[in-house]
Amino acid sequence: MKRHSVPFSFAPLFKDCSESFEKGDSFCRYFLKAELAVYSEKRAIISQEGFQVDSLKLDDIPAALNWQSKSDSQFFTTRLQRLVVTVAAPTAIGRKEYVPFHISIRNDYKNSNTVIRAKLIRTRTYTFKKAKQAEHEILNESVQEIDTPYQEFKHILKVHTGSCTFQCPMMSETYRIYVEVTAAMDTMMKLEFPVLVGEWKGEPMRKSHVFRGAGEQVTNIERPLGVPNIILETASASDTAVVSPPYVERMEPPPAYEEAVQAPPLPPKLSPLNETELFYTAKALYSFKAAHPSEISFEIGQVITSVNESDEDGWLVGTIGGRTGLIPGRYVEPVSDDNAT
Repeated sequence: MKRHSVPFSFAPLFKDCSESFEKGDSFCRYFLKAELAVYSEKRAIISQEGFQVDSLKLDDIPAALNWQSKSDSQFFTTRLQRLVVTVAAPTAIGRKEYVPFHISIRNDYKNSNTVIRAKLIRTRTYTFKKAKQAEHEILNESVQEIDTPYQEFKHILKVHTGSCTFQCPMMSETYRIYVEVTAAMDTMMKLEFPVLVGEWKGEPMRKSHVFRGAGEQVTNIERPLGVPNIILETASASDTAVVSPPYVERMEPPPAYEEAVQAPPLPPKLSPLNETELFYTAKALYSFKAAHPSEISFEIGQVITSVNESDEDGWLVGTIGGRTGLIPGRYVEPVSDDNAT
């Protein structure tokens, strides 16, 4: 089965975000938030406070250079208690990957037991009429217990998210890594900390690739053909379902000369009279924005004249405002000259 790639897109940064990394073709953002909660013997919260997470380059942590390169790290400390934790994490992750966290712990409590818990959480948002519904799902989780008061180690979170497949009205999909550090049974530090890896929104998109930078490719989000994109829009009198236009795929370039010379001969060219009979008028079912100089843009309901077949499967040739170019065949429908206006 053919699969189509859907590119990542991002919402505006949150106000409480301290750092953002979007260098070159690398698409990832860190929402750096930390929270310290101190509990009583009955597990009741005595105090709870959020604090700023400082950004520290990986180059400043020589011990981390042995396990991860071309990355950034986050340094944080409670500053309120005697528990200090340093974590370095990669700037981007794929859908199937072993994600290493370089962790350094100093625990001055009498009970030096410390538990590290890392989770990959997926949030899907569904839109049904006027109410938005969000579902949070823990995809992957790993737990490690440390008994020594001072230790440096590498904690591994195995990521396996699979492909983006769905059969529902408008959906957005986000991912975040959640790290939880528990020490001395009365102190817990919670961090939400790389966090937004990618977000998918139901709208027509062309085939695209996402890169980390330096030529290293990240796994694409994919969806199978035949799964519809549906956007529900609220009207004044009733809720109207608008179906997104079908995906149009660019075909591979023509074969090389050596392959072309062995191909069967082309059929005889039609006479000018027969060619004239193939032209017709069409009306746009959806809006389309050209992504290549050989294509032409148009709005929904716009009339396209002199429409004819092209050499590329799924594409037609048409004329709008005196300009001729390629148009996606599934975006238009033939109409008679009387119904063109």
